[in-house]
Amino acid sequence: MSLSNEAFKPSIKIAINKKQKREILVVKKKISNKEFKYEKLKECPTCESSQKTKISEYDRYGFPYKSNLCKGCGLIYTSPRFNQESYIKFYNENYRNIYSERGTKEKFYQNQVVKGIKVFNFLSKHIDLERIKNVLEVGSGMGGILAPFKEKGKQVLGVDYGSEYVNYGNGKGINSTVGGIKTIKKTKYDLIIYCHVFEHILDLDNELNEIKKRLSKRGVLYIEVPGIKALGENYRNDLNRYLQNAHTYNFSLITLCNVLNKNRFKLKFGNERVESIFVYSDKPQETVNEYKRILNRLNNYAAINIKYLMSIKYVKQIIIALLRKIKLYGLIESLRNFLIIYNFSNLKKRG
Repeated sequence: MSLSNEAFKPSIKIAINKKQKREILVVKKKISNKEFKYEKLKECPTCESSQKTKISEYDRYGFPYKSNLCKGCGLIYTSPRFNQESYIKFYNENYRNIYSERGTKEKFYQNQVVKGIKVFNFLSKHIDLERIKNVLEVGSGMGGILAPFKEKGKQVLGVDYGSEYVNYGNGKGINSTVGGIKTIKKTKYDLIIYCHVFEHILDLDNELNEIKKRLSKRGVLYIEVPGIKALGENYRNDLNRYLQNAHTYNFSLITLCNVLNKNRFKLKFGNERVESIFVYSDKPQETVNEYKRILNRLNNYAAINIKYLMSIKYVKQIIIALLRKIKLYGLIESLRNFLIIYNFSNLKKRG
């Protein structure tokens, strides 16, 4: 094993602003005062192996973050980690100030709408959206991802622990409520969405059991997470820019499938980014061990990053960074988002 030493240093590994720096200090004080409490996992939640390789001790913000690569299946899981009560408190009080979105709440909402259009278009290629009558999104933020589905005639509901964002979404006409999936009592949904949320869940088996209670018989589960084997330009192929305390698990497509297969879901379509569609399965399938492939990928990221720094994509990122400094990129991004939303709004209902 030859993982980068940076993952084992309590330093900040990405560029942050003053607001983020202040909030990081607040969280570190809460950790020091034991206001945020930790819990440990004795074994991998997927394959129950206790054999693991430690790949980090600190995340990109310098928070304690012991990330472990399971030797039995290749799942990356954090232990110790905040317990459920501490995570809920963290998301409601500190999360948004650290994982900050540029610009106003309205801009964040519009960015969510654009993301929702991308999810809608992705799903339309692989499932019959005409038969989808109602949609639930867990971890919905302001509910912008649900907006395109509502526009196409679907009944929508979002749940999120961030009360401020939920209130903003309701103001936009997106039916939203504070909480998690257990907040939903009786309704069955044809489509349930977890968009960059599933990696934050503590008890995966329990969450999937709750999903099964709320997914209709022929329902579809959409899960999108950042793929550990495809960090790409979002993280510059740099593991140290990617690891973050809010992620309790880090998946490849195969390790995500292992968790879902264990809980009687089967993959309908997916890729290594990870954008994936699951449906009910009659029986669980065998676990596939991806430990060696993921370890090799993590060790090769340094070489991959050097190639990336010499690529056109990196030059493009530098140009974008400069445009942001002169406050021009925001205008370009807003115009692009407007055109995406406008074009989608003018499409006829499919079918």
